Amino acid sequence: MAKKPATPKAATPKDETIFVLKITLDRLKPAVWRRIQVPDCTLEDLHYIIQYCMPWGQSHLWEFTISRDERYGAGADEDRGGSFDDDDDSKPASKVKLSALEARKIKKFKYNYDFGDDWNHTITFLKSAARDPAAKYPRCVAGELACPPDDCGGAGGYEHLLEVLADPKNPEHADMMEWVGSPIDPEAFDIDAINKSLQQLKVK
Repeated sequence: MAKKPATPKAATPKDETIFVLKITLDRLKPAVWRRIQVPDCTLEDLHYIIQYCMPWGQSHLWEFTISRDERYGAGADEDRGGSFDDDDDSKPASKVKLSALEARKIKKFKYNYDFGDDWNHTITFLKSAARDPAAKYPRCVAGELACPPDDCGGAGGYEHLLEVLADPKNPEHADMMEWVGSPIDPEAFDIDAINKSLQQLKVK
């Protein structure tokens, strides 16, 4: 007797798919990283998700780099933290979605926040999965270590800041402590606070 052919699994509709991404802050050891689950969204949406996940202060220019000749930012809109340079040839980050990048087999791309401190992040596609109807997206599901404060001078500046704050005898200690406002715990990672912040975002 012939076996009954297996019923093929129904494809997951795009609007029911979520992407699992890893965000790793470059040039810091040990690494500061977050693993997030997001519905299909634009790179502009992803910018805000990253800002809440690390978290950053949303006060500087930013840009995604897919390849050497393919960059996306907020354009020349000053209110959205974009580039004001008339020679900037980046495309609007609101015009490309994660699903389009995945369809092109893009595995990794870059996000740069604060062109002065130059905080580069590597964004890695880990997998796609079916949406959990009981979950709220976007959400952070894992991570390690605290994000550096804005305007601390990049990776080198952050390392110097931690050294100074750890040494009360350092001549810069009082000034640095006054600048940061409170002690910094580089090991801190509050996933509940991050997810509470992410609930403010309107991503479908």
